Amino acid sequence: MCTGKSRRHKEALGVLREMEANGFPPSIVTYNSLISSYAKDGILEEAMELKEQMEKKGIKPDVFTYTTLLSGFEKAGKDKSAEKVFDEMLSKGCSPNLCTYNALIKMHGNRGKFEKMMTIFEELRSSGFMPDVVTWNTLLAVFGQNGMDSEVSGVFKEMKRAGFVPERDTYNTLISAYSRCGSFDQAMEIYKRMLAAGIGPDLSTYNAVLAALARGGLWQQAEKVVSEMKECNCKPSELTYSSLLHAYANGRN
Repeated sequence: MCTGKSRRHKEALGVLREMEANGFPPSIVTYNSLISSYAKDGILEEAMELKEQMEKKGIKPDVFTYTTLLSGFEKAGKDKSAEKVFDEMLSKGCSPNLCTYNALIKMHGNRGKFEKMMTIFEELRSSGFMPDVVTWNTLLAVFGQNGMDSEVSGVFKEMKRAGFVPERDTYNTLISAYSRCGSFDQAMEIYKRMLAAGIGPDLSTYNAVLAALARGGLWQQAEKVVSEMKECNCKPSELTYSSLLHAYANGRN
């Protein structure tokens, strides 16, 4: 429903009631559209009420319904509610999909529950799913944010073993991950690999590289990167200049 996607919630519910009054019973697609709209805006109680409403009408929630609610609670930091949704999903015989597992990996990783995060990752694979770019990038980002460079390297190796070919977003995540770990040489090595693979840097790439150089006080290299950006017609952002200033401040003579 377009009104749901435009987040005009009251109007969307009005259309739902009008549909029913005119003898057009809403389908699971209709309900899922509304639930998604509410969940994305963090209006989770109403989203749950819609799920209950559809169940009363004999419409069983599907994997999209449950994953949408789980993701909504995860984003709101309501882990217990997210886990309750997941438990209900399993008890109702609804099998998780890749998006469900990715949401759980993100939730446990962001809360520092690394062992649980990796358990979910293994469950994802044992269920017959192939990790996608969201899966790998989430693992890399979580370990990078927590300064766990050996884990970052482990995930990168596993990613290559699985035959996953990194794209720009994954390289950017890797550069940032190593940078946060203080592994400046490894961050720059990933940048070189990216260029060798024929993948052109974007603003996020340059800013990730500059953040790594800034943390290491490598101001001369940072200057070269900014010059390279300008030559490639990539307009520096506020973060670009901030990182360059940081590089000067931490500068090694």
